Amino acid sequence: MSQETGRRVAVVTGSSTGIGHATSMRLARDGYHVVATMRRPRESDLVDLARKEGLSLEVGELDVTSDASVTSLVDDVLSRFGRLDVLFWMRVDSLH
Repeated sequence: MSQETGRRVAVVTGSSTGIGHATSMRLARDGYHVVATMRRPRESDLVDLARKEGLSLEVGELDVTSDASVTSLVDDVLSRFGRLDVLFWMRVDSLH
């Protein structure tokens, strides 16, 4: 269990819409503390949705194309929670 929340910890990338969004909510409903990541977290409705359901979820900024951004996020999660139980890497490249 996580040091900060007493729950298993999941990080979900690409959580602003679609599969990443739905996966974040599903994992939170299943009892995980979810760190839902995206490029523009201020535009997300996830925190409000989770709060309405009493779920343990936070939103964080992440650019999956940046090694520094990924390293910073993982370091932060491990320092705060002492573990990372699930990583759901949802990245969709644009087709041109």
